[in-house]
Amino acid sequence: MVANMPQPDHGIQKRIFVAGASRSGTTLLQSLLASHSDIHTFPETGAFLRILGMRRRNPLSLFGISLGMEKKALQRLAQSKFDSLGRPRTCLTLKASMAQIVDFLDRLTLDQNKNIWVEKTPRHFKYAHILLRHIPAFHFVHILRDGRDVAASIYLRAIRHPGKFDKQKNLQYGVRLWNEAVRKAHALKDLAGHSTLIYEDLTRQPETVLRALCSEMEIAFESQMLQMGHGSYFILGRETWKQDTSTTVVNNTSKFHSVFTESTRRWLENELRLDLYQELRQETADRFGLEIPPETA
Repeated sequence: MVANMPQPDHGIQKRIFVAGASRSGTTLLQSLLASHSDIHTFPETGAFLRILGMRRRNPLSLFGISLGMEKKALQRLAQSKFDSLGRPRTCLTLKASMAQIVDFLDRLTLDQNKNIWVEKTPRHFKYAHILLRHIPAFHFVHILRDGRDVAASIYLRAIRHPGKFDKQKNLQYGVRLWNEAVRKAHALKDLAGHSTLIYEDLTRQPETVLRALCSEMEIAFESQMLQMGHGSYFILGRETWKQDTSTTVVNNTSKFHSVFTESTRRWLENELRLDLYQELRQETADRFGLEIPPETA
């Protein structure tokens, strides 16, 4: 367990992962956390996905082999800082690659005079249980949004950005991804070092939710987090679909009914594990001292 792992002595206090299905509020939460005076964050690294598997488990990783597949991701992340950080080496084992990624993110953070980092790659939820075993001072935040709205948002993004997300026009994509995310959050909900956050609660009561989350992560809440004053330095220019989500906390109106026909809505509600979502939402509301609005309960 993480508690028995050797702790680094170079000043990193906490390593936070934010993950969930696409269009669930991961960028919004990243922006809020990034405005904390002690927190540094990055563009989506994908580094852990490269060694563990992008969409499904890499068979080599089952045998503890990585073949240095994280190296290119770290090179892109470091950009011109090789003089101070050094160039990433080619690691052959999963353990060595994990250690190299963590060390690289640590040094990027310390280079900014911060002592907490936030890594936000949505699909990292797939490997939350593995990251827990390998990373000290670890906290994993699963952010969940109503699956009906996630399905609508994924579909609309694919329509609005032709050529980038064409496969996601198939509604099965959003259903599979969201169901996997909610199942993983449900499976790990009672483990130390894991928090579940509900997007609808965050947008409706951001201060209450952030205070509770900071308490669970054992970091001090700062009111400036609500202003998201650090902007979007971690969003790449080509990620145009993220631009609005990094600057304002908005309680978005559901598009589920306006986007889909009645028959499609019925099919989606039958396919989505809304029962698990509602269970997690109630447990999170109880934990944070929130009331769920009657129309969404």
